[in-house]
Amino acid sequence: MHARYKSHDDATLSHMEDAMCSFHTLNNVFLLGRAGQKAKAKAYALGLQLVKKRNVGEGRNAET
Repeated sequence: MHARYKSHDDATLSHMEDAMCSFHTLNNVFLLGRAGQKAKAKAYALGLQLVKKRNVGEGRNAET
């Protein structure tokens, strides 16, 4: 929020620097929820299979 200020003084700059240091100290928590390349590829392949099954099912419904 401090970065949105139109002007800054020593106090706001200090607050922003403290927040940035805290973020860089704790940002490893975001890596826990990050999917690796293998997981992304597997999810993509599964998604393609589901779309193909849906399209085949829609084709059968159209014929009957």
